[in-house]
Amino acid sequence: MITPELDQALNSLEIELSVMGDRKKIVLSDFDYTLCDQYAFNPQTNNHLADIDPEVVAAAERQCLIVATSRRATNPTVPLMWESGLVPPHLPVIVENGGSILFRGSHGEIECIDLIRSEDMQELAEMRQLAVELIHDIPAGQRLIFKMGRTMLLARLQDEHGSSLPHHQQWLAERLRAIMSSSPLQVVDTRVSVTVQHADVNKGTAFRKYLELTGVLRDSIYVIGMGDGENDIELFNEADLRLGFSEAVASFVDIDIPHGPRAVPHIFKVIESSNAPDRTW
Repeated sequence: MITPELDQALNSLEIELSVMGDRKKIVLSDFDYTLCDQYAFNPQTNNHLADIDPEVVAAAERQCLIVATSRRATNPTVPLMWESGLVPPHLPVIVENGGSILFRGSHGEIECIDLIRSEDMQELAEMRQLAVELIHDIPAGQRLIFKMGRTMLLARLQDEHGSSLPHHQQWLAERLRAIMSSSPLQVVDTRVSVTVQHADVNKGTAFRKYLELTGVLRDSIYVIGMGDGENDIELFNEADLRLGFSEAVASFVDIDIPHGPRAVPHIFKVIESSNAPDRTW
């Protein structure tokens, strides 16, 4: 169902796309709470496996979609993005907030390009130990979880069922920033977790690196950026048109999108109807 608020946003999107010229349209999108907001929690692995809406997948099949997520490279949801059909097999998934770019090989194997130095990971490990020692006043009913990725440290407050709230992650981000005030590392609140990584790492730099690797000229494409959190600001900076999926990014976007991932099939339909090219470069 298209509400008046969504209809207004779609009309604005249609107007913006009508003047974009002949460049190929690329959708550069965050994943959690932008493309998907349904999850199954596995307490044994402490992973939240995404339940990707088939309607979003069906609409994405007619887009050139590059996903940029804060999820770790080893998270089981990442290969699911290809297997479900959300991301075409020839396009990458940018993971760990831009720390790594994953490509799927012809036989299903995953190749990884890390965008930080190995010595940076040692500093992340030291910061994890420091945070464990210094953060004690955890909100009631919450557990503090740490996970190391290939290029980042992920921290999260969650209850026994794996659920979390944005204000808990904001609290955690503030504590980590206080601990790391003299560190060159950055703390980023993704609204579902908090990441700690090198200050030069973000989704925007990873997207530029992907264009460099593939020889795609930035001026030849029209980038539609979609996201919902602080970690999507650099993604928005790379975009020609910015779509925001939460109030947290309202000041950084051109169009506010109501109803979260439920709006995505309608958004993709508007993009397709504006003579979007096929999924190949």
